[in-house]
Amino acid sequence: MFKAFISLKDHKPNFSNNPKSRLLNPRKPEIGRISHLILSKIVNEVRIKSKLNQWKNVYGCIDWFKKLDRKKQRTFIIYDIVNFYPTITKDLLTKALKWAEKYVSIDCEKRDIIFKARKSLLYHKGEYWSKKEGSDFDVTMGSYDGGEVCDLCGLFLLSQLEQANLNVNFGSYKDDGLGPPQHQLDRLRKSRNKFAISTRVSDFK
Repeated sequence: MFKAFISLKDHKPNFSNNPKSRLLNPRKPEIGRISHLILSKIVNEVRIKSKLNQWKNVYGCIDWFKKLDRKKQRTFIIYDIVNFYPTITKDLLTKALKWAEKYVSIDCEKRDIIFKARKSLLYHKGEYWSKKEGSDFDVTMGSYDGGEVCDLCGLFLLSQLEQANLNVNFGSYKDDGLGPPQHQLDRLRKSRNKFAISTRVSDFK
């Protein structure tokens, strides 16, 4: 039994009038250790073979920025995936794993371990709390493999952005993305493409 808690997002705009919080449910089943090892290998191999621009830390983003030419003349697009961890669904993870199989072999046993590590229960004063859809599937903050699940889904979303032909060389770190457009910014703003600059992870199909 692990104690869950919330942290307030007091760095967000208009926090006083519209406070936001995140739930930290540090459930750490031992199978999560195995899932962590499996997903780490998958993510590393997919990142290398796909050549998608996913940064491991802030220094990776800085190195990328330093290599850009004409920095002062450039404009940049940023995106933020709202509530990344809690909005990763079973369907999205399934699609991300299927996509990853283009670059790495993922057998049924590995897939089963990854999904078993996603099962999570949350109780408050003896009362069971579940997501709106009533599923026990969850990517919890503080779990052994939560970061790797996010990295895998992040790579999948980058691949979807690449296929959308937005002419933007996006890079990402967790739920934040950055990229310089190759054409006028107004054209991208007017685009009705489903890949909005600020979106929910569940919007990606």
